[in-house]
Amino acid sequence: MARMSNPVFVLEEGIVSPPPPRSVKVVARPEDLVREYGRHGARGVFCVVHALPFLRLLVGSLPGAPGRKLKKLVVLRSLSPEHRETLRGFFRDVIVPGPARFIRDRAELVEVLVADHRDDLLLGGMADPEAGAVVLIRGNLETLTVPFDWFSAAEHATRADFEDVEVIDSGQTLRLGDYEAATDAILYAFDPAYRRRAKANALELDDTFGGALKRLRLSRRLTREEFPGVSSKEVARIETGKVKQPHRSTLEKIAEVLNVEPEEIGSY
Repeated sequence: MARMSNPVFVLEEGIVSPPPPRSVKVVARPEDLVREYGRHGARGVFCVVHALPFLRLLVGSLPGAPGRKLKKLVVLRSLSPEHRETLRGFFRDVIVPGPARFIRDRAELVEVLVADHRDDLLLGGMADPEAGAVVLIRGNLETLTVPFDWFSAAEHATRADFEDVEVIDSGQTLRLGDYEAATDAILYAFDPAYRRRAKANALELDDTFGGALKRLRLSRRLTREEFPGVSSKEVARIETGKVKQPHRSTLEKIAEVLNVEPEEIGSY
C-alpha cells in the first residue's frame, strides 16, 4: 500500500459512500486492520463500527502493552467501559459514542478525520447541563468546552436547545435545536491558536486596533448599539480607524461589555 501522510483505516466499506479519499483505506476484516495497526505507527487513525473483534485480535497478536500508544481510535457503536479501558492499552485516544454524539453521516465523519485542517472542524459534541457547558470533539479528537452563556449572548436570537446537540455540514456547524453556530465563530472565540491562524490567513482583514475591535464585537454577536455609555457612532469611528487612540474610559466601557480587559482587545 502506498504511504499516506494521514492514514485513516475503516473496517467496513459501507461506512464511506461515495468512495473515500486516498488517505482512507477500507479493509474487509479485523485481521487486516490489525496488520495496518502494526505498520503505520503514530500516523494511524482507526475508524471501526464493531470494536470487539478488532480488540480480541489486538490482544492475541500483541500481548501485553505495546511499546507505542500514539494511534487514535474512533468507535462508531457503543462500547463497554471495560473494552474501552483495554483499548487504551493500544491507543492514545479512544473516542466512543455515549453522551457525545458524532456526525451522523459516516462519510462526512471520515471526511472530517482526514481533512488537512481537521482541528478546525467538529466531529461531535454533548451538553453538560449541570456544568452549563457544551463539550465539543474536534476533528483532531481534542475537546473544547464552551459555556451555555455564549450561545445565548445575542438578544432576539433563536434560543439554543441544549438537549438537542448535533454537528452538521461536515463539521462546520453546531446545531442546538433550531439554533446554529458556525464552527469557525466558536473557535475564533475560544481558541487563541485558531484566532491567530485566522488573522494570519485572512489577509483582507484589517490589522489595526479598530479591526480587532470589530472582529471581537462580531464574534460576540453584538451590534454597535450595545455598548452603554458609548455611542454607536463612536464605536464605528474606532472600528474604521477614524479614532486612533480612544480614551481609556471609552475602552473600559467597551471592554466590560465584551468581557475582556481593555489591553486584550487588540489581540483579536
